[in-house]
Parts: sequence; C-alpha cells; structure tokens
Amino acid sequence: MNKIYEWFTSKKIVIISFIAAMLLVIAFADLNSNNINLIRYTDFVDSVLIFMFIFPAIFICSLLFLKIRKESTFSFWKRFTFIYLFIYLFIYLFISSQNSIRDYWFDYAKMFITLSLSLLYFIISLSIILYKTFKKEKPISSTDNIMTK
Repeated sequence: MNKIYEWFTSKKIVIISFIAAMLLVIAFADLNSNNINLIRYTDFVDSVLIFMFIFPAIFICSLLFLKIRKESTFSFWKRFTFIYLFIYLFIYLFISSQNSIRDYWFDYAKMFITLSLSLLYFIISLSIILYKTFKKEKPISSTDNIMTK
C-alpha cells in the first residue's frame, strides 16, 4: 500500500485529475448536446460521472503544488486526500446501494450530496494548503541541539 501511496507525485496527481475532470466535462457537454452523442448513457455511466465530481477539485488543489513545491504540505494534503477519497467512496457507494428508492429525484439527491462533498473537500483542502504553506516553521532551539549531542 505504501508503494501505491508513494507513486502519486504532484505531477501524476495533476495529470490523472486533469484527465478525469476533462472526461467529466466532455461527458456533460455530450449529455447536453443533441448533436454529438459520443457516450451511451446507462445507470452505470451516470453513476461513474456523478462519482467523478470530486476530480475538478483535486485538479485545482494539485495545481497549487506545482507552484508551491513544499513537500511537507504536499504529503499532508496527499494523506488527507486519500482518506477523504475513501470516505467519499464509502458514502457514495452507500447512497448508490439504495436501489429500492430509485427514482428521478433520487438521482438529483445523489448528485447534490456528491457535489456538496466535493465542495467540502475543496474548502478543506484549500484551507490545509494555505495554512501549511504560510505557517512558519519552528526554529530549532539551543536546548534541542544539546539534547541531540
């Protein structure tokens, strides 16, 4: 698991989240267009598209790390992102498993919940990035140096 976690560098996260965000944009443009019809929409495709709402937020936050380049902030944010994605996936799968109440309004409720969770992720991520970036590092005191010798 640690190898998978370490594989995700800031550039790889930018690329993966950009591809996922663009697929989401293309799919919704295709859905709203009468001329293109690239995708055959099924319940599964709709579910995947609704799940992908979080990737534009990941993309925007990961773009900041191309400019910031502070490794401690990135590792903290990456850990938060992995934990949040597991929670997001759990909530999404729980919502999707409610097949007995499957109707037109349920899809909008599921979309609203995933959009709300994506917005919450974006706000928390941005707060983490800004706080960790502008937080001053504590200088090493002379007593710490004596203890290490």
